[in-house]
Amino acid sequence: MVLVHGTWADMAKTWNTMAPALKEEGYCVFALNYGSKKPGSGQNLLDMVGGDTIEDSASTLAQFVDRVRNSTGAGQVDLIGHSQGALVAREYLKSGGGSDPGAPSNNTVHTLVSLAGTNQGTSFNLNQQLGAIAEMLGIPVIGLAAATVGPSYVEQMTGSPFLKQLNAGPDTLPGIKYVAVGTKDDLMVTPPEHSFLEPAQGSDIQNIWIQDGCESAHVDHMQVTSHPRAIWLTKKALDPAYQESSPGRCT
Repeated sequence: MVLVHGTWADMAKTWNTMAPALKEEGYCVFALNYGSKKPGSGQNLLDMVGGDTIEDSASTLAQFVDRVRNSTGAGQVDLIGHSQGALVAREYLKSGGGSDPGAPSNNTVHTLVSLAGTNQGTSFNLNQQLGAIAEMLGIPVIGLAAATVGPSYVEQMTGSPFLKQLNAGPDTLPGIKYVAVGTKDDLMVTPPEHSFLEPAQGSDIQNIWIQDGCESAHVDHMQVTSHPRAIWLTKKALDPAYQESSPGRCT
């Protein structure tokens, strides 16, 4: 499986709890860093990981998945994407060669687990509205953001041209299992229900709150890659039989 981090948090920081937990279950785990500043580019000048355009990051993911499949001999991989990582994975599936809607048996991905993904866009806890006001006042916030921290930040905002393209048509594709996990305590994906996916008819998809059956679980945006409940839900998404031998925990 391949782990895909989010915006401004590299693979080591994001997966330091999740990756060992998955390895303990016998999974072969790979992760990558993506989205750094391109040489000569006028964007992402601060060289923030995950700052590049999501389309280019999806191309990086496509190349990485090909290397994983070639080195392991696996026909398919599972993807786990946190935050922006879910969009990178979905762009790879839709436009980067990760799926074949006409012949789903050719898909390179079996399961996509989205952890607090910015799937329907986010206001970044009112930052989008504040930015819109600044733009009205003549302050070029969008251009400044792309130049400093990279275009992916703006692309994740609700209603962005990128999200309109990605979400045109169904959010899900044939032959791929989707599990979207959201947390009601999320202050980065706002509103939190924007973590969820709109299923195509007949698609294999689950939208799950961390708090389903565990109302006492308080899990923020970053903790969704390390909290015991989130790890349990991820393992269950990858193997539904997991819950039979390992009951879920709320703390």
